[in-house]
Amino acid sequence: MSRKGHIPFRRCVACGATRPRDTLIRLARLDGAGVVVDEQKRLGGRGAYLCPTRTCVDRVTKRGIPARAPRAGAGWTLSAETAGLLRDLARGDGDGQAHL
Repeated sequence: MSRKGHIPFRRCVACGATRPRDTLIRLARLDGAGVVVDEQKRLGGRGAYLCPTRTCVDRVTKRGIPARAPRAGAGWTLSAETAGLLRDLARGDGDGQAHL
């Protein structure tokens, strides 16, 4: 149960920016299914968050999710299908936010 008015923040695994959870793309690592895009942000399994920008999506689709991501264990690799879905969800970088 969340408190009224509370906005949960999460950190992007690609650029390290902290943003409201609802503005980020959630990836979930599921046993037997690999890494999937969790559009409803409700799947079980270990989760990682990603800014919906081309810069962050390109960084993760080329390099995978880094092992330095909190509790990620070994780095996560994305299937071609998951990488394609991420590219479809990404928008241009015209949001005015600095990305590392």
